[in-house]
Order: sequence, then C-alpha cells, then structure tokens
Amino acid sequence: MSPSPRKRALVLFDLDGTLVDGQHSVQATFEAIFPKFGYPAPSKAAVRAIIGRSLPHAIADLLGDAAPVEAITEAYKTHFHAMRAGEAYAEALYDDVDDVMRRLAKRDDLVLGTATGKALRGIHWLIEQNGWQGFFATLQAADTAESKPSPEMVHNACRDTGMDPSDVIVFGDSIFDMQMAVSAGATAIGVSYGYGDPDTLRQTGALRIIDGFVEVEGIIAAFMEGTLDA
Repeated sequence: MSPSPRKRALVLFDLDGTLVDGQHSVQATFEAIFPKFGYPAPSKAAVRAIIGRSLPHAIADLLGDAAPVEAITEAYKTHFHAMRAGEAYAEALYDDVDDVMRRLAKRDDLVLGTATGKALRGIHWLIEQNGWQGFFATLQAADTAESKPSPEMVHNACRDTGMDPSDVIVFGDSIFDMQMAVSAGATAIGVSYGYGDPDTLRQTGALRIIDGFVEVEGIIAAFMEGTLDA
C-alpha cells in the first residue's frame, strides 16, 4: 500500500532544550531560590531531568509534594522575571533554529505552534526577542494546559487550528514531550542536542531522533509524504 501524503500538518515545538538553550537560567534561578526556603540547590542533572514540565510540577518533582510548591513557584517567577528584564539577559537559540523557523513560517502547508513548560509570558518574550511575530498559530504553555506528559497541549492545539492529532508532529528533547505526543495520537520526534537522553527518548515514543535543528525540514518532508515511518 502506497503512503498517503498530507496536505497540511501542525508542527509543535518544545522550547527549552529544543529551540533555546535555557537550562543555565533555570539552574541559576533554582540556585537562588531554593536556599531561601531551606532547601539545597538542585544539581544540574536534576534540573535537566525536569525541564519541560510546568513549573509547579517541576518543583514538586525536585522537592516532593510536601514542599511549599506554590510559594516557591511565585518566588521563582519573581526572580526569573527580574533576571530576564536585565539588559544582559539572553536565551541562546540552538544552531540553525532561526533560519529554519523563518522558512517554515512561510509555508502554506504547515501550521506552527508551541507546546512548552514555559508560561505564555516567556513565549511572548522569546517571540519578541527573535522577531517571530506571526509565526505561531497556537501557543500551548504552562498556563494554558495541564503539564506534560498530559496530552492536553496537543489536544488544545488541534482545537485551535482545526487539525487532527494524526497530522501533528511534535519536536522535543524530553520524555515528557514524547509521552505527550504519543498519548495524544501525534508523531513524536526527539532531539539529541537538548537535555534528554536519546535512548530514553526512543523508549518513550520517539519515532526518530535528530542531532541538529537543520534536520527538521527533512523530517517534516517525510512526514508530509507519509514515509517517515517507512
């Protein structure tokens, strides 16, 4: 049976670890906030493991549900927003991300969106900093849906764009991204250059693993042609 090509696809991107390298800012904020509540600063490995989760869930994963998660969340937000307001603050895009995103945004056969543990405020900041206004038809974030690995971000994005989950491809670096995509009925693509382990990404549902963002267009082409899993 010959593959069935798609006329349109919804492409959802995780942000931290997929489009931007934000772990250093996240780590610095945890290191500043946790001691104020009597907790030791988390290790870099522990922080890498929770990036992708919505902030309250990430804090609970690090400290346990008995911790004052709500208070720590608010302290984190205050510190992080103040840090981001500084003139020297930047979140570095991974190699080739800006060029590829600009090409994808011009295509009529693609609808772009985000599925991230960041809050909407953080997404809008990233869009403004990179001149990506108008690129995304749907913004799914920590304050629009349940935290990954819940499939709600994918479902909401489909609702916003009129797309079916079978026509959705998700790019992410964490097991939460892969689990979210698979449970929603979407196609999961892992990235090896982010914060997740490639083998673990495969085990949790990644159909393919890419080693650089420049490979995104080739993956999308195969997805549109119906040959990605061939």
